Amino acid sequence: MKNKKIVTAFPLLFRCMALAGIALLSACSDSSSDAGYADDDAADTPPDYSADSDMDIQDDVLDWNPANDGWRKGRLFVELRIEQEGSKVEHKVHQGLSGPETTQIDWTYSLVANGDQAVWTRPDLDKLTPDMDPEYGRSSWESEPYMPLNDDSELVVQGNVKVSLYFDSQTPDASDYVRTMREVSAEGKVSGLTIKALQPSLFGQGYELSAEWEPSLNVRDITTLTDRKGANQVLDESGAFNEPIKLRLYPALNPDGINDYPLAANDDPADVKAGMKKFEQEIWQSLQQLSDAPILGEGRTGLVTEQSKDSLTLTYEYSGDKQMPYWPSLETLAAKPDKKNTMKVRVRLQVD
Repeated sequence: MKNKKIVTAFPLLFRCMALAGIALLSACSDSSSDAGYADDDAADTPPDYSADSDMDIQDDVLDWNPANDGWRKGRLFVELRIEQEGSKVEHKVHQGLSGPETTQIDWTYSLVANGDQAVWTRPDLDKLTPDMDPEYGRSSWESEPYMPLNDDSELVVQGNVKVSLYFDSQTPDASDYVRTMREVSAEGKVSGLTIKALQPSLFGQGYELSAEWEPSLNVRDITTLTDRKGANQVLDESGAFNEPIKLRLYPALNPDGINDYPLAANDDPADVKAGMKKFEQEIWQSLQQLSDAPILGEGRTGLVTEQSKDSLTLTYEYSGDKQMPYWPSLETLAAKPDKKNTMKVRVRLQVD
């Protein structure tokens, strides 16, 4: 098939969602009260199948063979690793008390997940943007460099996650409980992975990535409270824990604003084009704040792109003291992961 072009328009809504936790972009919501409802006058109107040309176009797309346009068979590999470890020991002596107040916290978090999918890759992975007509606006470049090989080609993920936590606090002169001890152990699998976007970035050089992993853990969580008479009260909060890990990774940000990519179609009014550019420029300005915020696992900068004709690799690595604990508890917040606090994300497209 000649001159076949697939245009995938990336919704503006994702740009709004990219600022979650940074700024509220209420302008992206649909203000129409009738949105999603069919017109009453048209409810009983039978569908019109007279547009034979539209049906021919749909059939034409379904019959398209990507190999005829230079797409190659390949694999998509996705890797995520998180390692965290923290500890804290306190020993306080107060004059007039019968004994010191002591606190000990030790905890670890470990997640390793790998995804794999059979895909079609773009004819030349060394090109950041495909050769498409700029009259389509942002859809001329805002597309992914791969697509599933067929309907049965799913992104399969395998991974494990483990958590351990020990907390022991002793206050000999407390009026209620003189000792609180909590022990947590959790193990599970990474049962899901969704690549929401992998596309050229407006805000820096290279690609940006939005992905979500779904760990599922079985948790044993036992707290023992000891009163002044030595009697114990045991609290069992064991159960299932499922909290997705969401990442939006951007390249190092341009120092002077967004890339000069088309944002609107050629025939869009000038005020529409100006409004789109202003909107994206405001997002770029908001992203500047990411480097100063505690890193919890949402938006981050520093994704590195490496390209060749037959392979594309995106890598993000973190090691430092700003990444917040991935096991949510007061104990992990009190004992920061100062012993170990790393993350690695790697996405690789490789031609067979």
